[in-house]
Amino acid sequence: MDVSLNSTARSALTLLSGGHANYDKTLNKVATGKDVDKASDNAAFWAISKMMNSTSLSNSAVQDAIGFSQAITDVTAMGISAASDIVTEIRSKLVLAVSLPGGRDAVNTEISQLKEQLKSIADASGFGGENWLKLGAGEQPSTKELVSSVITDAGGNPVVNTMDVNTTGVVLVSENQANDGLLTSGYTVTTPTGGIYTYNLLDVGSVSQAPGSVEIEVSEATSVDEIAGMIEATDAILSGLTNAGVKIGATQSGLTAQNEFLNDLNDAITRGVGSLVDTDLEEQSANLAAQGVQAKLQTQMLNIANANSGAWAQLFR
Repeated sequence: MDVSLNSTARSALTLLSGGHANYDKTLNKVATGKDVDKASDNAAFWAISKMMNSTSLSNSAVQDAIGFSQAITDVTAMGISAASDIVTEIRSKLVLAVSLPGGRDAVNTEISQLKEQLKSIADASGFGGENWLKLGAGEQPSTKELVSSVITDAGGNPVVNTMDVNTTGVVLVSENQANDGLLTSGYTVTTPTGGIYTYNLLDVGSVSQAPGSVEIEVSEATSVDEIAGMIEATDAILSGLTNAGVKIGATQSGLTAQNEFLNDLNDAITRGVGSLVDTDLEEQSANLAAQGVQAKLQTQMLNIANANSGAWAQLFR
């Protein structure tokens, strides 16, 4: 474009240059969806947005960890619930054995099958290499640390908070210390007739057996009093399973509440950061259209200024 060096043309060119700069700026806002895309746009808002986005990413990582913990506790809770149902069924078989003096061997066959199901539940109730319901030889109940949150201390350093779960009273089967497992432990009971017995439901060949304990099983030679003792032992087992379920349920509730809080927190952070750096696309689109028209008018004004300047120059030739 040929631009004459007259004051009118110079003014028009200045307006046109400024218009193009504004157009490019608005176009960038529409393309990125942000009013503040880099530090030079607004250093304070840009710095805050970067810091809060980092916090949001940390929270998301914690949520992933919580999801893993929830999976472990969900599987554990399912195992405890399934075990409780089977122990309840075994108890009903023992009650039946009292009234079937000639059919106790058959009842015992059913009880043996239910015991195998209990062993399978203990074996299968694991997730990601974690099984809170079964201890191998050499293992003991322990306190599990579950990630619950990440905060920043006064020095600006990240601090990971954990939720502790003691698996004592949760384990079903222990191949190490029999008394560490609800199903392998020995339960000493006293029957209404004064009989004292110590029973365990499962014998998995633990390194240390429950002292003086006898595995629950019936035969035609089993007395009614002995069966009464077995029923009391299953009642004690069921009580232990109930307590274990309550402990894991409380942990599940805590993890769920923390996960929901982090979801809400990340949503709030996203809204807050958006209010600082995001642009109003509807408004900026309207601005872009208006600035496009403005640029065309300014171009026409520059052309008119150049044309008029040329006409005046012809008069003096």
